[in-house]
Amino acid sequence: MELLGYSTSPLSLVAPAVAIILAILTRHVLFSLGAGILAGALLLTDFSVSNTFTYLLNSFTEIFWDNGINTGTVFILLFLVMLGIITTLIDVSGGARAFGEWARQRVKTRQGSQLVTVLLGIIIFIDDYFNALAVGNIGRPMTDRHGVSRAKLAYLIDSTAAPVCVITPVSSWGAYIIALIGSILVAHEVTDVSAIGAFVSMVPM
Repeated sequence: MELLGYSTSPLSLVAPAVAIILAILTRHVLFSLGAGILAGALLLTDFSVSNTFTYLLNSFTEIFWDNGINTGTVFILLFLVMLGIITTLIDVSGGARAFGEWARQRVKTRQGSQLVTVLLGIIIFIDDYFNALAVGNIGRPMTDRHGVSRAKLAYLIDSTAAPVCVITPVSSWGAYIIALIGSILVAHEVTDVSAIGAFVSMVPM
């Protein structure tokens, strides 16, 4: 199947525009992303319905199978599913509600609710996705009560999720970056510094 190219065409903006506009209008992210993917696939296959279906099926299959099981992608997806399960468990078990009750008694101001959200974002540094899910579920009732907009809450969470995770050696991203540094040091035969030592020295930057 030959795909059309849109690297120099304004039509390359159609798929993201469809996804963004539908997300704003419908407030349904998965539906909007799906529509954007479908629009992009139709453009690539010159609006051939059969080729679009084949292209989407092949693209989805290649995520899991590429001359054998694509273990890297599968493990990442399993990891994300586990994070979702843990976050749901925190919510269902009453952990988020219990924290909400604690916060109701102690956090009395709008600024306080934002500060607690930021502190939680720094404390929960294991993974950026888990940070966003957990802090979002825990902080939303507290910030809603004090009139903090959801956009401001999202900004606070995003500003403390990945940035903190990336500079923490014992986080998922920290471990990944240390592994990358280690492979670079080996490739260039650098032996006077360890991978974790190089990582820690880079953190201030």
